[in-house]
Amino acid sequence: FDYQCGAGNRCAAAKSGADLIVIDSPGGPVSSSTRIANLIADQKYPPVVVYVSKYAISGGAMAALACRTIVMRRRTQIGDIQPIMLDPSSPKKIVVAPEKFVSPIRAMLKTHAEENGYSVAVCEAMVDPDIEVLRLTLTEPDEKIFVKRKDLDRLTSTELGGRIVGEP
Repeated sequence: FDYQCGAGNRCAAAKSGADLIVIDSPGGPVSSSTRIANLIADQKYPPVVVYVSKYAISGGAMAALACRTIVMRRRTQIGDIQPIMLDPSSPKKIVVAPEKFVSPIRAMLKTHAEENGYSVAVCEAMVDPDIEVLRLTLTEPDEKIFVKRKDLDRLTSTELGGRIVGEP
């Protein structure tokens, strides 16, 4: 992780008294990434602002999503939190980690999404590439929402009631 935080990194531009964490990270070990994300999520005062300068991938994205406020430059990247590991049968080959390791990360991201107002569907899809997410435009109120494709039929028939503009 390349990150900076602490009292010396106050958000001077915003003059908000928030701690600024600059993330430019391809990620790191799951244990370290989880620990950093939870430290960020647990800090309530002063508030934390994450600034993604180039990219926040894997553990970097995990840390960023733990924060209520994320600021990103144009063309900055965030995403792909799918846990990977070395293949036990071929140490030079990288494979997707088993569900045993994926499930707690998915749950943690869901919690961070709910606490910080991010789309749960999008955050879970960052961990699991089998989750397909659609962006829907609603007519009343005029807003865009993200839903998992597998939830679309249930949402269309009960909660959305014909408020979708066009086909997903």
